Amino acid sequence: MRGSKQLTESSIFRSQPLCILVGSEQIRLSIHSAVVERFPQPLREDLDIPGRIQGEEPIVVRNIDLDTFALYCDSQVSLRLEEANAQAFDGPFAVVVPKHPRESRTLLPTLFIHSWIYIHAAKYKWESLKLLSFQKFQNALETSPLTAALIDELAPMFCFISEQESEAARNLARYVTGYVTTTIGPLQETSSFRDFAEWAQFKD
Repeated sequence: MRGSKQLTESSIFRSQPLCILVGSEQIRLSIHSAVVERFPQPLREDLDIPGRIQGEEPIVVRNIDLDTFALYCDSQVSLRLEEANAQAFDGPFAVVVPKHPRESRTLLPTLFIHSWIYIHAAKYKWESLKLLSFQKFQNALETSPLTAALIDELAPMFCFISEQESEAARNLARYVTGYVTTTIGPLQETSSFRDFAEWAQFKD
C-alpha cells in the first residue's frame, strides 16, 4: 500500500514491532514500540502500558476504544513524518490500523469521538493530537448540511461538552455555537442548542 510504503521509507522510528490488543474486543494492532513510547506518561499510566516495553508479549489495553487509540497513534506518526529527515527505516512494520467504514457514520458519533479526544488531549497537554482532533471535528461539522433537525440530533454532544470543566471544552463550545449560529441563523436554533450557546457564553 502506498501509505505503508511512505511510512517505511520516511519514518524516523527505529523500533521493533509491538503487538497491542485494544478494547473489549481485543483487536490486534501491530505498531512501532516507538509510537507508544512517545505517549505522555500520564496517559500511559491511565492505559496501564508498562514503563518498559519489551515487545515479546502482547500488551492488552482495555480502557480505550479502537478509534481513540488509532488516532493517538496516527497523530504521533503524522508529527514524526513532518519532522523526518529522510532517514531510512530499518524495520519491517509501520503502523497498521484496521480500516473502518467511517463514511457510514452519522454526524453525532463522529463529532462525539473527536470532541472527547480533543478534550482528553488537552488534559494531557498533547498539542499535536489536540490539533488533529479539532481539525477532524471541524471538517466533519463544516462539511455537513446543517438543519434544525440535525442540530437537534446533536443534543447529547452539547450535553457532554457542557458537563466538562475545562478550558478546552469551553473553547470547543464557542467554536460550535459560533459556527452553527452563523450557518443556520437564530430562527432554526433548537432549545438544546440555545441552552448550549448560553452555557458557552457565560461559562467564563
